[in-house]
Amino acid sequence: MKVSLILFLLILSHAQATPASPLSRVRALQADLAQARRHLTCRSALIALHSARRCRYAGLSPVEYLRLRRVCKTRSESRTSLTACKAIRCTACLSERRLLQRALEACRRIGWDSSGVRRKCPSVAYAKKELRLARARGCPPAPTRGVQRIESELETAVRRAANRLGLRPPAYPLRVVESKRDVPDTVVVLLHGAGLTNTGLVPSAQSVVDEARGAVFRFVLPQAPTEFLTSANLSLPIWYDATGDLADGPWERGQILRAARNVHDLIRLQTEVFGIGKERVFVAGFSQGGSVAATVYLRYRVAAAILVSSFLPMRDSYPAEMTDASAAAPVVMFQGTADEMLPVEIARKTRDTLRRLGRDVRYVEYPGEKHALAGVVEDVTMRFFELASEVLGTDISCV
Repeated sequence: MKVSLILFLLILSHAQATPASPLSRVRALQADLAQARRHLTCRSALIALHSARRCRYAGLSPVEYLRLRRVCKTRSESRTSLTACKAIRCTACLSERRLLQRALEACRRIGWDSSGVRRKCPSVAYAKKELRLARARGCPPAPTRGVQRIESELETAVRRAANRLGLRPPAYPLRVVESKRDVPDTVVVLLHGAGLTNTGLVPSAQSVVDEARGAVFRFVLPQAPTEFLTSANLSLPIWYDATGDLADGPWERGQILRAARNVHDLIRLQTEVFGIGKERVFVAGFSQGGSVAATVYLRYRVAAAILVSSFLPMRDSYPAEMTDASAAAPVVMFQGTADEMLPVEIARKTRDTLRRLGRDVRYVEYPGEKHALAGVVEDVTMRFFELASEVLGTDISCV
């Protein structure tokens, strides 16, 4: 109790000296959190975990969610920690749980995940200060006053200070499409293309979930962060930057590997939380998303990979950096001969490279089809069902 009280007073004293400018406020909040993180981790984990389960992880990245889940799992059993959490909770109308849940909702609305979550505890301290001063004056504030301050900090100060502080939008806010009646037993991680969003993949994923018989699919659709794309000279949702030539250009190697690691963390999240084995996890991608899927396929274990109008980046890195985790897993490629964005020759080079690496490649070429393969969606879906039936060892069909 003494430690919690001292910590609380330190935060309040720091809040009184905080400058009014948005940038100074954000920096002050970061300084508050640096002091309070060790003592507030358990409480934050409990609340964030509760909100995450209700809001499909509330936009948290898989790594952040796993960290919060691990902290909650190890510390929530401690009676001392739970007692401390209850002792420093804000009471009355400005309850901490309510403020943090509203802050998470604000994060989701403006597209910020961990940045907003990490700023929530000091923001609650500001709300407590307002409540204490208002009660001293005999005029308690409205219940939403503290919430409005949190949302204001997230939507104005954070946006203005993002570039100067090196903050980024959330890496992979998820959209999940799954059956509302049955428990999923198979996961498909589906990655969108450059300049697109995961929202555009929802109808296709929903149709597969509704029509499939023999397996219950759960589609996980991450969203790429908005970054500057050198080849287009503007900022777009991309998995990695590309400087020009798709076949032999100087790749942003670190960005590709980072995207692949995040997708792997997402796959690990599915296996740990939902108990679905990696032998039932498919990774698929369209265009640039397929490039990330191919990288995941060569480095981590998955049931199979599906590449739509896509290719393999960093071809010179293999087989030196390839693992045998998915050596027996097939990879299916769908490519149109009239693709205006990815020439068919590049897809054929990817096919030949994967075969030289000893992988089971099923290459399907559609004459006259362009990049989106709009005219063969049904055929691609049927071939996916055939692949899933083979890999899972069960007859999967559609209605």
